[in-house]
Parts: sequence; C-alpha cells; structure tokens
Amino acid sequence: MEHIAKELLMSKVSDTDNVLSQVQIIIEKVFIGSAMKLSNNNISKAAKLLGISRNTLSKKIRSSEI
Repeated sequence: MEHIAKELLMSKVSDTDNVLSQVQIIIEKVFIGSAMKLSNNNISKAAKLLGISRNTLSKKIRSSEI
C-alpha cells in the first residue's frame, strides 16, 4: 500500500489535486459494490455490512452512480 500511495502522490499534476479525496472515492465505490453483491443488491443488508445507515448508502449510490 505504501508503494501505491507514494506513486499516487508523486504523480500529482498540481498542488490543487486532492489525491486523498480521489482515493477515498475509489475505495468507497469498491466497498459499496462488494457489499451490494454480497447482499444481492439489498440496500439494507449492504448498509449493515458497511456499518452505515440505509439512507446514507442510498444517497451515496445515487450521487456517485455506483
């Protein structure tokens, strides 16, 4: 993981690039996708797996088009 972090940080184009935010978005999409698959697309079950509320998960799915 440290190697990946170093590569991402070194590849920044400008100081305004928010690398951490971009990585968080990618990781969130992966976890939400996996939780949805494990729960057979049941938002309530997926939310429990992720430790967040059903409403929060629904908003995240709508806003990021996962």
